[in-house]
Amino acid sequence: MMTASGTMDGSPLDCYALACQFNFPNIAKLVSKQCLLVDPLKADLGTIFANVAARDIRRLCEMHHARGLAAVSLIESAVDAREFWCDGCSGVASWFEIWRETAYLEVKSKPVANSVFSPSFIAGCLKQAMRKCPTRCVEHYLSPKAQLRFAILQQSIDRLKDSI
Repeated sequence: MMTASGTMDGSPLDCYALACQFNFPNIAKLVSKQCLLVDPLKADLGTIFANVAARDIRRLCEMHHARGLAAVSLIESAVDAREFWCDGCSGVASWFEIWRETAYLEVKSKPVANSVFSPSFIAGCLKQAMRKCPTRCVEHYLSPKAQLRFAILQQSIDRLKDSI
């Protein structure tokens, strides 16, 4: 639930459902951003949205889906960037290929940049890439060009529409 101090206590989907049910469109819009952190396919939507109008559910699902598709499109467009080319891999850097494959799945279910750009997520990709390219991939990831391009990609995903 949304508290008087403006913080949210509870599931974002529950808060969104209550805001819609009691006709608080500004709160529903505010909470819809937090709903991006939840995979709607893994949530019990039947129970949560039992008393919510279909149009409100559809708006939330469409926003979630559209942002996921847009994030995937941004990730796909980064593949041709010279900054992701690794001489040790003789092509697109292994760490980026691994990151891209796992990021696709993540942003489709939770279309937010903070998870796929987190240090632990990237470290997992680098660890896997070390098996294919043990010497150059880590250097490539740490290069200023790659870091700049990765930061731009993250900002592009962050700028996508994030509320109903």
